[in-house]
Amino acid sequence: MFPFGFRMPNKYEELRFLALQLKDGINVHSQNGIKLLFKTVQSLLLGKVGVQNIVKELNVDGFPDLKHLSIINNSDVKYVNSTELSSCVNVFPNLESLCLYSLMNLEIICYGPVTVTSFAKLKTIKIDMCHQLKNLFSFYTIQISTGAETREISECNSYVNNFLANLEMIEVYECVSLEEIFQIQVGYSKVEFLRLHTLTLQSLPSFTCFSTKVERSCWPHLTEAQTTTRSRTKVSTEEDHHSDKAPPLFDELVCHYIFFI
Repeated sequence: MFPFGFRMPNKYEELRFLALQLKDGINVHSQNGIKLLFKTVQSLLLGKVGVQNIVKELNVDGFPDLKHLSIINNSDVKYVNSTELSSCVNVFPNLESLCLYSLMNLEIICYGPVTVTSFAKLKTIKIDMCHQLKNLFSFYTIQISTGAETREISECNSYVNNFLANLEMIEVYECVSLEEIFQIQVGYSKVEFLRLHTLTLQSLPSFTCFSTKVERSCWPHLTEAQTTTRSRTKVSTEEDHHSDKAPPLFDELVCHYIFFI
């Protein structure tokens, strides 16, 4: 039986598929033949591979052909992607599904700047038992090419629009530290999900709201020393006796659509 969220290519679907689980004592960096496969793989299942940063340590070019990524039962991984501005590449430009299961030390999915084509085709996000994870995506480190400030803001907003509009399924289970799904920069207009048909949030004891607004510029010339200001709406729990009525999961800037199938 395959893990939560993982999909095998069907017999009519031509995908380059790879499943990898290394034995203790084997260093993936010594397996040059395997690492070459990462450059062209389209469906990838990773178990224990002995790395903390998937992109940086397995394929610094960012898995250009990958469509489906599942990472399971791994206590080493801290980041799916973490890049410096100088090495910013097109990370997962064709990725359609991302499934993460039992990554006990995963801190953040994507840390650092990404290009406007990174994660641009993502449709499905499934997360289960990633107890250190506090949010899924932060949209304030988008790498913009060049141009005037107004153009940079416009391009950043366009990226967020496209990312959110492409999402069809979000499922998150048993992530004890998760506080929000997205961080979005202050000044962004309405959050619109044009294709989202499945949203499941279950057993998230630290969860407070669907999205928070971050007072931080989306172009990445800010340093870590600069502060981030959040605006959030708290979601009351059953133990909160100070409020008679819990605020809605979505605020007035979130547009969600109901699909009947």
